[in-house]
Amino acid sequence: MRSGLKIALAWDMFRARSTFRRGGDPCNILIVRLDGFGDFALYLPYALTLRGLYPSGKYRLTLCANSAWCDAAEKLLPFDGFMPLDVRRYMNEMAYRSETNGRIASGGYGTILQPRYFREPLLEDRIALAAGAASGVAFKVGGAHLHSGCGGYLEKLLYDRRPVCPPEWHESCKNLSFSRALGVSGDVPRPEPPPPLSEWEKGGYIVLLPGSGKGARAAWPPERWGKALAGIGLRCAVAGTADEAAPISAAAEGAGALAVPLAGKLSAWEFARLLANARLVVGNDTGGIHFAAYFGVPTLAVTGGGHPGCYYPYPAEHLSGVVRVPRTVGGDMPCSGCAWRCTQSSSGVYPCIDAVSVEAVAAEIAGLLR
Repeated sequence: MRSGLKIALAWDMFRARSTFRRGGDPCNILIVRLDGFGDFALYLPYALTLRGLYPSGKYRLTLCANSAWCDAAEKLLPFDGFMPLDVRRYMNEMAYRSETNGRIASGGYGTILQPRYFREPLLEDRIALAAGAASGVAFKVGGAHLHSGCGGYLEKLLYDRRPVCPPEWHESCKNLSFSRALGVSGDVPRPEPPPPLSEWEKGGYIVLLPGSGKGARAAWPPERWGKALAGIGLRCAVAGTADEAAPISAAAEGAGALAVPLAGKLSAWEFARLLANARLVVGNDTGGIHFAAYFGVPTLAVTGGGHPGCYYPYPAEHLSGVVRVPRTVGGDMPCSGCAWRCTQSSSGVYPCIDAVSVEAVAAEIAGLLR
């Protein structure tokens, strides 16, 4: 982040703190979720429980969501309002940031919920300052991530309830912990599957996700996907964002004539429909794997050792009957848990990803299709 931008953001926070006042209708609730598509997928069943805790008619639920996937949330969640927010613009364009904060401030929110564990002070906490809610709930996060200076101060100022859970817990366990802290009880629901896309017959295709939300170094080489999928005999939707056009093109070329590259061609809602109605979804450690798993689709992910336990393996004890647990293939390395600060190689694909063989992935794919 540029030093000039850092100064501007810090000054903006200072001004917002000086005018901060609590208020609003406690039954008018703002839920903030601004992380990636996969994080939203893992939160989706827990978001569904909020409607039971805060019934329609008495409470109004508004989701401030990452604009990258907000259109999918609008179709899948029974909330009263949705506020798409472009995270990149919010952090880099002061005019957009000011306009967004103005809309939030005028919303009359009396309660704010921050279910993201690793929230960012300049993002989620700034939104809480703008909302000025009478009550707030957010994780109490230990360590250097949040509690250095400004972050710890804002946490105490903005949130009167701060549930605690260990940072190494799986994301779904963090979501369950937050829900229980709010007072949600009972089983976690399985989301209703979205309808298939008209041009893709339900169960008649597989989806390949050759990109990675953790960058190119955490992505299995795309040409290997074509070899692993050789002879499958099913249409293959090779999907991802426009930024992932290069690996998508390379993987589709290797997968053969039945592969269709879809880089940046689908909205989040269309992408969700494609995933939820596939026969199989395979790819790197990326959000689409989690989304498909929650809709009962067989999935396979090539994973590394950066954050073992945070996303894989799934904790099956409280997800039984809710999710079809993804299968994973990963290179066995003694340095697992490096938080992607690799000490084994300074360039190229991470060794724990590169060590995964075509034969191992092909065998898992064949087994899942059987």
